[in-house]
Formats: sequence, C-alpha cells, structure tokens
Amino acid sequence: RFNSSAMSNVAIIGIGGIGRVHASIFQSLGANIVGVLSSTEDNANEAVRELADKYDISVRPYWNLDQILDLSLDAVSICTPPALHYQHIIAAFNRGLCVFCEKPLFWSYDGYEETRKKLYRLRSHPNRRLFLNISNTLFIDTIRSRAPRPADVESFTFRFNTRGANRGKDILIDLLPHGISLLQRLFGYRSVSAVDSTVLSHSATIKFKYGDCSVEFEFDENQQGQKEFYFEIDGNQYKRIQQGSRNSYRVFIHDIGNDDLIELDDPFRTYISAFLNYCNGYSEARSDNFGEAEINLNLMNTLLEQCHLSGLSIGLDP
Repeated sequence: RFNSSAMSNVAIIGIGGIGRVHASIFQSLGANIVGVLSSTEDNANEAVRELADKYDISVRPYWNLDQILDLSLDAVSICTPPALHYQHIIAAFNRGLCVFCEKPLFWSYDGYEETRKKLYRLRSHPNRRLFLNISNTLFIDTIRSRAPRPADVESFTFRFNTRGANRGKDILIDLLPHGISLLQRLFGYRSVSAVDSTVLSHSATIKFKYGDCSVEFEFDENQQGQKEFYFEIDGNQYKRIQQGSRNSYRVFIHDIGNDDLIELDDPFRTYISAFLNYCNGYSEARSDNFGEAEINLNLMNTLLEQCHLSGLSIGLDP
C-alpha cells in the first residue's frame, strides 16, 4: 500500500468519467489532487463541482495544459482520449513528472512505423517514469496456480462487455489493450499470426494465434447492455465479480469450474498505490513498467495492422 507519509501532488489530465475515478482513488490513498484539466472551461468547472459533491475532493479547474503542468507537481494521471496521450506524456516527461496513463499508451492513425518511432522517443526520454494502467493483469496472477501451465495452453478466450460509447473499430482501440495485457501476463511475449476480425457497430471480435495458442477476443460496448469480464484458459472459466461501490467496493474472481469465489484487493487501487510508491522511492522496483506498456502497444499495432493489410471488415458499420 502507498506510504502516505510522503505526500504526492498529482494532477488529473482529462477529467471525464475515468478521470474522476482516478481522482477518487489517488485521494483515498493520500495523494494531493492539486488540479484537473478538461478541454473547456465549462467542462472543467462542471467536473470540479461533481468531484466536490460526489467524492468530497476540492480542487482547481484548468483548461490549458501548460498552466496545469506548471503547478508544483510530482505526478500526472493521463485520462484524455488516446490520440492525445503521446503529446501529454512527452509534456509531462519534459517537466520531470511521473506519469500514470490509461490504456492504450497512445494511439493515432499515422501508421505502424510512426507508432514505433513514437515508442522509441518515449523509451529513450531521459525523464521517463511511466506506468500504464494494466491492473486487470492481477486477475491472471490470482488464478495462475489453478490454470494449466502456459506452455501447455492451447486456447484462450477473453470476453469484455462494457457500457462504453465507442463504435466500430474504436471498440478495438479501447478494449484490445485489456486482452493483450492478460495474454502478456499469462504467456509473456509471443509472435502473432493468422489474424481475423469482424467489427460491427457495437461489437468486435478478433481471432489470432499467439505463438501456438489460439486466441479469441470478444468485445461489446453498449450503454444499455450488461457488463461482463470473462476469460477462459483451455476450458477453465473465470469471471470478474464486482460488489458495492466506493468504500464498500469489493472485487472477486469466480472460478466457475470449481464454483469458487476468490476475493482480491481492488486491482485499480493496487496499481495506483504501486505507482505512488514508485514515484516516492518506496518501491523495490528499479524501473517503471514502460517495457510492458511498449509490448502491449506493439502487439496492438501488429494486430490492427494485419487486420488492415488483410482487407478485413474493420470499421464497417452495417
């Protein structure tokens, strides 16, 4: 848990729905939220009012990136749209700030090679200290001893249904990093081949080989639908269960085959706590988790590039 004896001054860059969750968790762990950034003055002021009413967080609003980064800060949490992540990360690094970033690390439609160039610039930045929010990997850590050995696994399925508002190919951009992070944690890095996909208005399915393992990701974003987080490893089925909210929030993984419910610490809170400890020098980690973030984005880049080069139905909206 975060050593709150070392107070961290944190700014939230992008204060939409997920940004407000970040603000709540950072404050609950003892960090000091000194500013929040939105795209307009009206949106920033509205967010500040909601943070005060819903989370009892009193903070100043900003709508200019340079102004908020010029505050006395230790870290920023980046929750802006993926197309803005890269410029916001670079701006924070240039000021020597630690960065906690939502998935994907960044995204643009500039092509495979441009993405690799941007990754190199981030990797080689002298002030690089970055954590990507891949907190769902803790579910793999929790069930690892129950699952088959990774070398023996022949199939992996991940189904993630959210109430997000993305449509078409943007569903893949939003949710692929979740599935990829689970693969990374279970198997490590492997090559990708035989990519196939079907993308509709509210759903996206992508199938591929990850090394010798057959993988299928099924994603759905429907603001009126049911949320679900489910994965299957060679027929062993696991489902995330969430109960309560805020101070009563609890997280479980349901081992369906054994009808066993395993409680774990809130993965999101656990990851932010580790980030804060790293920023303040209380972590045993000698490096950030940029390596995992880079592999995650490279795999995402490869999957989407192969979809595009194969002339598949990505982005179609019937």
